Amino acid sequence: MTAAPLCSAYAFVFTYVMLWLINLITPVKVPPEGEEQGLDIALHGERPYPLGL
Repeated sequence: MTAAPLCSAYAFVFTYVMLWLINLITPVKVPPEGEEQGLDIALHGERPYPLGL
């Protein structure tokens, strides 16, 4: 009866800690300017689709 809640709690805590550690090295969330601009342009400097299609 306690295995499922324990596994769920472990997975939640492990994921939270790993994302926190990764966020210390490199940001996980894109800045709002990048969201408005579009991630393809903000991160890669490219348009997602060729113009004229």
